[in-house]
Amino acid sequence: MQVPELHICFDIGRCPRFALNSSYVALSHGHMDHAAGLPYYFSQRFFQGMDVGHVVCHPRLADTIRNIMRAWVDLEAQLTPYKVVPLASDEQVEIKNNIFLRAFTTHHTVPSLGFVVVERRSKLKPELAGLPQEKLVQLKRQGEDITQITEIPLVCYSGDTC
Repeated sequence: MQVPELHICFDIGRCPRFALNSSYVALSHGHMDHAAGLPYYFSQRFFQGMDVGHVVCHPRLADTIRNIMRAWVDLEAQLTPYKVVPLASDEQVEIKNNIFLRAFTTHHTVPSLGFVVVERRSKLKPELAGLPQEKLVQLKRQGEDITQITEIPLVCYSGDTC
């Protein structure tokens, strides 16, 4: 599943061509039908002059993915750039300006995660609505926090769960 506007792909399978346009792959778990295309994804992004691809995964998968990529160095006689981002449940990583990928626990036969993409927006606190601009500026200069963060879930992906 890909969300082109967010530059993210959820799982990668054998890496369909469209997945190369995603800067991030959120890997729910390490089964081959979800992860086999990772080396190809990293390699093709490199060959096509794209920025380095990122895989966001369960922390227990991070070293294994790095080992797989090290094995490809001998096969291809080159070092393909890649980034592995281990993410534990309830942790998050910013994937675009004010857009965050947050992990949550799922249950499967192997270590697994689900993901939710959340947009954070800063909004004026409701109790300050209607105040003149000068008053808001004054409150801010005095160190008062005049805004609150609102999180808007954009997409959720659970992968294979039991």
